[in-house]
Amino acid sequence: IPYARAPSEQILIFTHGRGEKLNNLRLSLLGDYQVENASLAIETVSQLQKFGFKITNKAIRKALSSAFFPGRFEVVRGPVGLHPHSTSSVAPLPSGAQWGSPTPATPLIILDGAHNPAKMKAFLDSLKQIFPKERKVFIVGFKFDKDIKAMMNKIFKIADAVIFTQF
Repeated sequence: IPYARAPSEQILIFTHGRGEKLNNLRLSLLGDYQVENASLAIETVSQLQKFGFKITNKAIRKALSSAFFPGRFEVVRGPVGLHPHSTSSVAPLPSGAQWGSPTPATPLIILDGAHNPAKMKAFLDSLKQIFPKERKVFIVGFKFDKDIKAMMNKIFKIADAVIFTQF
């Protein structure tokens, strides 16, 4: 599925099967795998339109820019603040701070429910790309039926520290 992505932004350009382009699509979800997921969703819409479904480009743009999936590369700025798409109340950020911009008072925290080696690899690849210089401390807990060894081998390659807890 053809798409282009700016290296530091979640913006894509999608070309429908019939040659129509959707430029500057903003994605609220982070990670290269979300670009792939968005491309698949847009292609699905394109196929549904062939069967008479009326889905506008405006609706596509709104859906992609407002989607929120708790626990999937969910950026949390600290224990009292939640992702800006959350419906919960959020304490104000310190002066000059932005979402995804850690400060000593508001460390960057990312929640992700990667539960198999492929999903863990996708998460870690995106983490390294989006936040290459930040210190990485993992708090992990797995169900016993998961491939824990394979996932931990991937985590150990980039982790500054790992804290284990129960699932």
